[in-house]
Amino acid sequence: MDIGSVLREARNRRGLTLEQIARATKVPALMLDHIEHNRFDRLPGSIFTKGYLRAFAAAVGVEGERLVQDYVGQSAPSHAVAALPQSVESEPPVQMAGRIGKIGLGLLAVALVLYFARDASQPAMLPASGVTALPQATAVPTTGAVPPTVPEPSAPWPMHIEMTVSADCWVSAVVDGQSAVYRLVRGGEQISATANNEVVLRVGEPGVFAYRLNGRPGRPLGRPGTPATVRINRDTYRELLESPPVSSEAPGIS
Repeated sequence: MDIGSVLREARNRRGLTLEQIARATKVPALMLDHIEHNRFDRLPGSIFTKGYLRAFAAAVGVEGERLVQDYVGQSAPSHAVAALPQSVESEPPVQMAGRIGKIGLGLLAVALVLYFARDASQPAMLPASGVTALPQATAVPTTGAVPPTVPEPSAPWPMHIEMTVSADCWVSAVVDGQSAVYRLVRGGEQISATANNEVVLRVGEPGVFAYRLNGRPGRPLGRPGTPATVRINRDTYRELLESPPVSSEAPGIS
């Protein structure tokens, strides 16, 4: 199925422009144009593409799940089996067996040479009865020794994250390897989660998304209109907190 043509024709029948669809779905008009021309390789990824397809289809009155299934079928990789070289396929079985036997004998000869060479280079071992075991050294505690310094953790864990959106926005949150949020979050809705190790956020519209980490506001995840992905863990936690002055790009955001 030509997914882009189906959506474009449905939009034209309703007399809608891409900008009108973008305002209604909160999906950037550029992404909608890529979909209409089947340029799926320019979209941010499978998760967001599925959400964009469902939102676009709902806005023009088309069944979204069927389009998603067609998109998944078209983007599934094909696993082709490489053919054997012609010289190997056409070689008679008897000649092939003889060649394999010669290779095996050559490898066996090399292994024997290496084995005896290794034994010749090793010193002779004394019998077990003539060896006296040395006593193991006993660790003596040092008076006044300073215990090793344990570095302070870079973030208080577990981590509690609170998320809010000012307008409809597609959000995916993977908490400690488990999917916690995967849907279109409505404007004004609040979501929270607690992680012991890491939170991976994928946001379709960073311009309407805000979050707090253990009660402290976080930095913007990216430019409005450009989907962003960020990993929040012990290494990136402090650099993602909002604190002036900050650089234009937050670490860990893509």
